Amino acid sequence: HRKSLLWRAPKSRRALRTERHEDKSHGSQIAMDASQHFELPVATLRIFQRAVQCIAKLGKDAALIFQPSQLVLRGADDGHSAALHFVFGSRLFRSACVRGETKVVVAARQLLLPLSGAMGPARQTEGLTLRLAGQRILLEFSSRGVKVRHGVPLLETLPFLPEAPAAGPHAAAMAPSLLAKVMQHCIPNRSGCEEVTLGAAVAEGLRVQSEDLTGAEALPGSHRTEVLVQMSDLEACHLDPCGGEVRLLGRGLRDFARAAEVFARDLDSLGVLDGSALLELRFGAASGSVLCSLAMAAEGVAREIQSFRAVFSVAIRESSGSLPPPTPAASAPATAASRKPQPRQGAKRRAVEATLEDFDAFPEHSQRPVIDLTRQPP
Repeated sequence: HRKSLLWRAPKSRRALRTERHEDKSHGSQIAMDASQHFELPVATLRIFQRAVQCIAKLGKDAALIFQPSQLVLRGADDGHSAALHFVFGSRLFRSACVRGETKVVVAARQLLLPLSGAMGPARQTEGLTLRLAGQRILLEFSSRGVKVRHGVPLLETLPFLPEAPAAGPHAAAMAPSLLAKVMQHCIPNRSGCEEVTLGAAVAEGLRVQSEDLTGAEALPGSHRTEVLVQMSDLEACHLDPCGGEVRLLGRGLRDFARAAEVFARDLDSLGVLDGSALLELRFGAASGSVLCSLAMAAEGVAREIQSFRAVFSVAIRESSGSLPPPTPAASAPATAASRKPQPRQGAKRRAVEATLEDFDAFPEHSQRPVIDLTRQPP
């Protein structure tokens, strides 16, 4: 009897890649659906890359929410004291086709790596297509008719989606470049300044203060920086007559203001802005957080942008209040009553009282001491 031989054609790489993606929670295979996607032009790609970069600086994970009409990107720090929220509307896409809502979590740095490589100066990327394929997010870059794909694995964690924080009574809106310069002046790149204080000066404007106390010999108030943004420099302003100050970590606000400058230029090229871009600060001691959102000026009022939303929120520090002014008592040396007892280290030593004759045995600085090496020790 002859054995019949049956030859099977090898499967394509796409078929093998589709079979490997299996949903662990339901045990069913998930195939890549090319019909569900978001196609981003170059200007939207730059905004998306900058938003992911802000989230990567702030925390580890990035949450993406695929919705039929928009794409939501969120991130927070490890302590959930600061959060970023971005919403990309339908006007920012070339084409969008998503059925239902899907929430996924990826590592922010792994998502940023292919985005930064595609936006390099030597690359001429024409657009990006986002797809969900099994347990990965596929990033398909197009350049001169060539498509390059990158897969970012999904994390098996639930996305952190904080509720919208309460806005404070104080509101001040200014150009993103102005706020970026103010924050850069108060918190330089290589400095020990971490906290800033936002104060509402009703008759003057917005007061921003910072203080560097990293030096061991630095005195309170010796490295203080204060910037006053006058009412004439604010596009829109509403300060409560009661005034007040709040203290917060300012590096995240500084980075967000820098990114907002890039957002404004790309949104203007897309034709989304109907006016000049603004950053609106809302704060208050009772609200518990400071909100900074991207808006646009329309008839002297700060309004939300319909097709794009960018919001940065940070919790107020417990030590909220004005920075204490320098006083002579603060620079005076501590007295014996104000010093805290320190624990003894090592064995106890008996104090020996020295006399003036004991110092005659030491040689003078102008003379070199003579040491006899031939002398035997006793």
